[in-house]
Amino acid sequence: ASGAGVQFAVFAPRGQEPSGGDPPPNLVRAEFLANAASVAPEREFLVGVHFRIAPDWYIYHENPGDAGLPTTVELKLPEGFTAGEILYPEPARFLQPGDITVYGYREEVMLLARVTPPAGLKPGGLASLQAHVRWLACRNICILGEQRLELRLPVETESRPGSEEVFSEWLDRMPGKLTGLSQTQH
Repeated sequence: ASGAGVQFAVFAPRGQEPSGGDPPPNLVRAEFLANAASVAPEREFLVGVHFRIAPDWYIYHENPGDAGLPTTVELKLPEGFTAGEILYPEPARFLQPGDITVYGYREEVMLLARVTPPAGLKPGGLASLQAHVRWLACRNICILGEQRLELRLPVETESRPGSEEVFSEWLDRMPGKLTGLSQTQH
């Protein structure tokens, strides 16, 4: 299940004027995924927020450069679950008017984090993981957006893999931070 997106501010970057046209609907769409179809005690898995960005627009890296705001993911996990840092793929570099350099992503990006369930997790029921995501999408204007997402995974004695193709693609784009974590663990 996913929450509705909210866009709450519009402004023009320095040196650029608004085009006068309305931004496209679904400017940025975010989906919350896991590389596990179920979770199990102490079985690490990955979660990711997959952003799809409207043509000609971009969102920012955690280090946006000379302007912009970082794209952020705040995880809210069930009691006893732990998460590692949010991991960002290598960004593209964009040069804006006035020799302003920014770093970000066009078309799509997936931000990842490792999650580990607690040892005492009891099989049965669902684990509810939540993500609050925020971004600044820019073209010749910039629009702040946010979305609240939820992912519910069954709790079992052994974890099962899920969404392997999309995770494999984005793991390959990470700057070496996910060594030692297999794609899926059973």
